[in-house]
Amino acid sequence: EVDTQMKFHFDVVRYKRFKTLLLDYLDLVPAFNNVKWVYYMDLDILMARPFVNLISGLDRTYHYQHSTSSSNLFFFRSCSKNYYANSGFFIMNRNTSRPCLKLWQDELESNSDRYMDQYSLNRVFRNIENEERVRRRVSSCHLHVMEHENYLAFVKTNEDMIDMMKTPENYPSLIHPFNSAVGDLDVDLYEEFVAGGGGVTEG
Repeated sequence: EVDTQMKFHFDVVRYKRFKTLLLDYLDLVPAFNNVKWVYYMDLDILMARPFVNLISGLDRTYHYQHSTSSSNLFFFRSCSKNYYANSGFFIMNRNTSRPCLKLWQDELESNSDRYMDQYSLNRVFRNIENEERVRRRVSSCHLHVMEHENYLAFVKTNEDMIDMMKTPENYPSLIHPFNSAVGDLDVDLYEEFVAGGGGVTEG
């Protein structure tokens, strides 16, 4: 049973906690019984290239579909030096990723006064490092960090959008407006950016 009554200081964190429960919700829908790989993407991420190209490219680079560890999650590297990974997009294995998701969920619930779910994700990274390096134990969860390369780009300013619009053929697969800059982005320019990006669609 999924607990929807957990109390959080910030409502947004309560909603972000559902990321860690996605596989539980999939279990409620028989039509998804044969789904093995699950891809989470925040609503504000823009898709500029066919999704199949993204997942096949990531598999060629990171071989996530051939991972042999007991439990894995795959994230893109954070653009902030304060965090290991960005939580806006990640890859889960339907059968094996639950232990990792449970670690993240536990940290979210233990740090319910924090605004960003990346803080709790960071703690999971650090706990695993401590377990493996200090205690010399092999963790049951493995968190993988993928580089942005031609897969992901962050839009932080209006100038970023203008520069990218000059060469839409070079758009990466995913474009993520930087959270702290969203309020400063020009709305009309942003709409032009989405509409004129050679097939960009909002997540």
